[in-house]
Amino acid sequence: SKGCLYLAPARQAPREPATGHRQQIAERSAGAPMAAEAATTLDDPTIQVAVISFGGRLGTLFASKEHSVDELKEMIHVTTSIPVEHQVLKFGLRFLGDPQEKPLAALDERTTTSLFVHIVEERVSQMIKVMVLGMAGRLGTFETCRFSTVAELRNKIEKHMQVPTAECLRLVINDTILRDPCDQPLAALDSAEATVFVIASQGPDRKDMKGIRELGEECSAILARIR
Repeated sequence: SKGCLYLAPARQAPREPATGHRQQIAERSAGAPMAAEAATTLDDPTIQVAVISFGGRLGTLFASKEHSVDELKEMIHVTTSIPVEHQVLKFGLRFLGDPQEKPLAALDERTTTSLFVHIVEERVSQMIKVMVLGMAGRLGTFETCRFSTVAELRNKIEKHMQVPTAECLRLVINDTILRDPCDQPLAALDSAEATVFVIASQGPDRKDMKGIRELGEECSAILARIR
């Protein structure tokens, strides 16, 4: 039989990276948080997150769907220098109260999104004391989670307090009528207490709703009555 000759490829000595390439490797391992966040693996694509506040756009993060609320706050701190304890994050229409939640996991195929940062002056507690006032005066107080929705507030008030009998009750905070049951009106407050006014209305239709000026006058009358 004829012999076969196999030629193995000659081993080459590893090439020394060029000076410029070595410098890039050193810089990548040493710092640049934004670059480090962007350099994720292909099977875990990054999500570009615009960080926004009332003052405008603060910067951009490169995060993954596995980042928790606490981790996102840390990244915002690195990018903007806003202390973690002074951040209250809002994702879409919802404030993020659970520090272990992974809000970006719900994005499906999207690779861009935004986070709104409410900046509070002092570290705020998860709980807040709510005083409820009506035309009869003080209806009571209770403690609730700062991230409670309007629906949850309404349920507590109607269940545990003697509220006026009416076809429709309006809840008012800081001259704002709380219409959206999913809104979280207490989350952006940096105080330990809040006041909710309960105002009776004739019906849920817009034609029967009291104007904000009239509601403001009723709220002022309630405050004057209890002082």
